[in-house]
Amino acid sequence: NGVSIICTELARQGKLSRHLLQAETAINRAYLPAEVFHGYHAIAKPIVRWMRKSEKLSNFLLPWVQDHCAYSICGKATYRVAFINAVLIPACYVVGKLVGPQDLQSLYQGV
Repeated sequence: NGVSIICTELARQGKLSRHLLQAETAINRAYLPAEVFHGYHAIAKPIVRWMRKSEKLSNFLLPWVQDHCAYSICGKATYRVAFINAVLIPACYVVGKLVGPQDLQSLYQGV
């Protein structure tokens, strides 16, 4: 879907519902600035490549993603969501201001 590449990878692996992915994607697109996505994509591309080689990493990230989805859709906050909102989203914004839009096509070629 191009917005949440970690969520997309978890859905591709069958660990995350595509309906949940679509709902969370729509909410994120509506509320987060483009710079957050640019930075997130720069940071997450190598993580997604690693997830494809490590089920342990995918399983570690899954509850973080599920918590963030629950927060985005229902407003249910956890310590993971607090960390994402207080640290990761601002970090992605700063990185995004520096790097700009990312090419994601290489991530999906041959998958």
